[in-house]
Amino acid sequence: MQTQPRQAPKREGCKEAILALLEQHGGEMPSNELIDELKQAGYSIATVRRVRDGMKQEGMLRLFPKGQCGNRQWFIALAAHFQEQPHLK
Repeated sequence: MQTQPRQAPKREGCKEAILALLEQHGGEMPSNELIDELKQAGYSIATVRRVRDGMKQEGMLRLFPKGQCGNRQWFIALAAHFQEQPHLK
């Protein structure tokens, strides 16, 4: 009998929350705002980072900077949204 890791349900919920938030924001949003909203929803920063990194490795998410040197901000986007926006490639 195999048991799932204790954090599996929390991570799955976090993954669904990330997808829902990105959909609500048109497929992309500032990374720090996504993290803030997930922390308010009760997810730890460690869980958010683990889930985000796993989703990046699976090709579901992309991170990219916008702005100039002194005003640069990191954004996170659904991979499908990233492919639809030629200026982001």
